Amino acid sequence: MKAFIIGAAGFVGGHLMDEMQRLGWTVGASKMPQETIAKSGVCVYDLDILNPDAISAVLSEFAPDYIVHLAAQSSVALSWKNPGLTIDVNVKGAVNVLEAVRALEKKPRILLIGSGEQYGHIHQDECPVGEETPMRPGNIYAATKACQDMLGKIYADAYGMDV
Repeated sequence: MKAFIIGAAGFVGGHLMDEMQRLGWTVGASKMPQETIAKSGVCVYDLDILNPDAISAVLSEFAPDYIVHLAAQSSVALSWKNPGLTIDVNVKGAVNVLEAVRALEKKPRILLIGSGEQYGHIHQDECPVGEETPMRPGNIYAATKACQDMLGKIYADAYGMDV
């Protein structure tokens, strides 16, 4: 199996790369140019998810069976200060990834990573939170993660993608 982790330089990416390697998978990972990934045996690519052509090139070259999309602008505080950046990275970036995958000959399974923030205030009778729990995002970051989730569903339904 081949897995590609988009935005792998953070805390979660490191653990995910370790686990995938432990399972014997071939692992590819992307990062921003200023970040580092020091994992032996991982194919590391610099990637700007706002560049659709770059995403297509990397995914075509690596040809993954699975993609885990971790890349995000994840600061709630920054989302209030710079909503455009948050929308660009979290929504447009996700669409760029989905479009690149849609154009591939080999169709990998895609996992879009959400956030508890997208559910907003959870009522007592809604615990535990499940996929049917209504989303009530209360900040810009949360709204972009809810949007990414909805876009993934639309791509799955409209194009038969495994999202």
